[in-house]
Amino acid sequence: GKEINTVEALVPEECFRYERNPGIESRSAARMFAAESNMQRWHRHQNEPGKPKIIEDLTTCAMKPEEDEKLMSKCREEVHISEENGNWTCGAMCGEGKYNGFALYPQRFSVNITSHIEWYLSRGVDIKVVVSLRDRTISSKSKLDGHCHNPGVVTSENEMALSIITEAMEKYGRRG
Repeated sequence: GKEINTVEALVPEECFRYERNPGIESRSAARMFAAESNMQRWHRHQNEPGKPKIIEDLTTCAMKPEEDEKLMSKCREEVHISEENGNWTCGAMCGEGKYNGFALYPQRFSVNITSHIEWYLSRGVDIKVVVSLRDRTISSKSKLDGHCHNPGVVTSENEMALSIITEAMEKYGRRG
């Protein structure tokens, strides 16, 4: 089956990139991924054979190296995200080399709420987590109609999400 990725924590938006292409700022990468998904869906509905063209020219989405370095320095110093971070963790995979200072996330992932809370508490941040849910039937239908056409994966994702929420509620309660 398909692996369901879970990350330890959500770091501040400017301090993460996607594993797939860490040279692209996260919001631009998310727009690119959505455009690819829409293009794939359109090709499926048109019954066109072959693989749809995927957007590969990413140079317009990349930040300037000096902007990246400034951000990574801030993330290393203030958020303690670094491949050489001692007792700290990056919340996900740590960026290495020229991406040292960014947390790298898979394209799709769930967040472990318990470790997310602990990640921020260990940095002295007073954190409140708001968990919102939607009906599993609606969630499943949306996934199956959109980006995931495998009912087994959808069920596994929903079960993992429930497990993550249950663990956090058991450890921290309704009021944290």
